[in-house]
Amino acid sequence: MLFRGAAVRRVIILLLFVLLLPLSATTVSSNQPPRALVPVIRSIDVKVNELFPGKKGFVKDAANALHVATRKGVILRELLYRIGQPLDQRLVLESEKNLTVYLGFHVVKTHIKTSADGKHADLVVEIQDIWSIYTNVKIEGGGGDLNLNLTFGDKNFLGRNQSLEFAFDKTVFHNHWKQSFKEPFLFGSRWRFEEWGALYYDQDANHVGEGVGLSLVYPLFSRASRWGLQLGMD
Repeated sequence: MLFRGAAVRRVIILLLFVLLLPLSATTVSSNQPPRALVPVIRSIDVKVNELFPGKKGFVKDAANALHVATRKGVILRELLYRIGQPLDQRLVLESEKNLTVYLGFHVVKTHIKTSADGKHADLVVEIQDIWSIYTNVKIEGGGGDLNLNLTFGDKNFLGRNQSLEFAFDKTVFHNHWKQSFKEPFLFGSRWRFEEWGALYYDQDANHVGEGVGLSLVYPLFSRASRWGLQLGMD
């Protein structure tokens, strides 16, 4: 009977140990510090600074007046985060890089303001706008021959990140006028559309031909896409 009583006690102790072990583990884990709260993006705003902020003269005032500021929608389209998503600093940094690499902005800053309770974040993306109109004049000659190239274009047409260019080429063989247009976000998507057209003339200004080209591209873009495609016709 003593043996049986000792065996019963051992069984009872073992059962109590098994039952109390999870409770003990739970008590220990409850004393661990809580995970850091990740704020949710509540608002996103864009601030586009003019070409020449601060004190200006006649030339800088004229440049600011002639320049069409980049539209805020163009900036928002490049961001990899949206309202309602948890704030991810990696996406913030990568969005700044995209604005620098793909749109050519030299200064891009993201200001983040977190609410008092730490649950929400308000973001302001600040950029320094850049001059987008360009011209090029190239003259070459020798042996009585003259080659001439005149180019005029805008890399941020109407502030929409579209590219429009006109060019005139005069060579010893022919003269031609060329126009090209690039839309990097066709209908607001990641599809990129490009087209060009040209008219060719001989040295006596007689029309001798024309050319046209179309291109449709879906580029590999950061985290936003996993595949790419290019279609073209000349």
